[in-house]
Amino acid sequence: MTSSVAPTLADRPSTPLRRTGRPDHWWLLASLGVVVLGFWPSFFRSLRAQDLAHTLHGFTASGWLVGLVLQAWLIDRGERAWHRRVAQVMIAMAVAMVVTSIPMMESILRGGMANPGFRPLARMLVVYDITALVLFTALLSVALANVRRAAIHRRALGATAMLAIPPALARFLSGSLV
Repeated sequence: MTSSVAPTLADRPSTPLRRTGRPDHWWLLASLGVVVLGFWPSFFRSLRAQDLAHTLHGFTASGWLVGLVLQAWLIDRGERAWHRRVAQVMIAMAVAMVVTSIPMMESILRGGMANPGFRPLARMLVVYDITALVLFTALLSVALANVRRAAIHRRALGATAMLAIPPALARFLSGSLV
């Protein structure tokens, strides 16, 4: 037995890879596309202009979605050993994303209060962000508590991706907010 981090050939199933028939990675990839589209003007297009808080939050949130796509693809391909290893990185990324969400909420609120026309939307976004943060933490907890119950695990993690859609759409439809 080795203690290497990367899976070895011995970790691969002895039978050929079986597809699960659940191509979740495609709809997760679509949700990532919506997020990139929504945050393109305010984040992705101007990465060099971002402060550290925005950069960390943007990369951890984007990394979370990329990780979900990768996780779904790995399971669809039958690569459980890689799925488990990527999951360890994603848990750390989830913690970082939650921690970096707090300064983002403060930034939205501070920026929104400076612009009278934006105040109601800023308040709504912060209320949504607080709710989404609580839901994200709850869904992640449910997913981790149910790693042996694939259907619950899969649905809880998939639902975390859906939490990013409203802020992305709000930015896209309003012409990029914060």
